[in-house]
Amino acid sequence: AAMVRLTDEIRELDDADDIAYAAARVLGETLKVSRAGYGIIDTANETITIERDWNAPGITTLAGVLHFRDYGSYIEDLKRGDTVVFADAETDPRTMATAAALKAISAQSVVNMPVTERGRFVALLYLNHAEARDWSDGDLAFVREVAERTRTATERARVTEELRHREAELRELNEQLERRVAEALAEQRILADIVE
Repeated sequence: AAMVRLTDEIRELDDADDIAYAAARVLGETLKVSRAGYGIIDTANETITIERDWNAPGITTLAGVLHFRDYGSYIEDLKRGDTVVFADAETDPRTMATAAALKAISAQSVVNMPVTERGRFVALLYLNHAEARDWSDGDLAFVREVAERTRTATERARVTEELRHREAELRELNEQLERRVAEALAEQRILADIVE
């Protein structure tokens, strides 16, 4: 039912950030987590840029740029394309030293699903829960499906927006060309009148 809802909601959207937010909201509400979001990855700087995330009541947004290393060493797993799942930041070896930082952002339990394009880690669909929580195979399969659909839909929206932008640029160039041609023709008429 949640996948049908997601499909219905994103079908009419043409903005990549709106699509990502709709997917996060469906995930968050369906799996009853503290936060869900989608962000663009910069692997060189090991950051995620989040435009907008879905948050349960009382949970603060993470919108902005976050540095993975502030929250543990699991960025190495993500760079390899591995999904990062931990039930409790206090007990996972990748996050034990940074568990307080994760708990401070309501992320004691996490699912980070990398989205790849042509073998490159480009985006991340994530779920955070403020308390320790186990994640079932069904939860992870659902997150994976949402991640794939979200990436496809957001890329479609970005390409569509880029095409609209280029069409607008072409229209502007055509208008400039028409003005120049009209100006050149007017100058020719003036010169022809002078010569006569």
